[in-house]
Amino acid sequence: MIKSFKQTFLSLDLQSPRWSSAEAMDYELRQYETAKWVSTVIRGESQKEAMRQGFWKLFHYLQGKNEKEMKIDMTVPVTCLVKSGCTDFKISFFVSYVKNVKNEF
Repeated sequence: MIKSFKQTFLSLDLQSPRWSSAEAMDYELRQYETAKWVSTVIRGESQKEAMRQGFWKLFHYLQGKNEKEMKIDMTVPVTCLVKSGCTDFKISFFVSYVKNVKNEF
């Protein structure tokens, strides 16, 4: 499922916030410009489970489960903020354009 999911979304021309590469090692550290994000916090789960739950909660939000029942285009990246020693995970989607839609989470 993950492979087909990745293939589906990677083959789309998705919008993303502007960024610059701050550091390149075995990984890439990105510095994103100021942008709008929609986020939710998942508590008391493993990171993998928090990402799964958070992704689908936010995906449904983008599909119209929001106060204005407004569909919002899917974007990249999906991020997960992990704080050391904390069991809260903040899952976020970049939002290219949202006008007057409240964050309901």
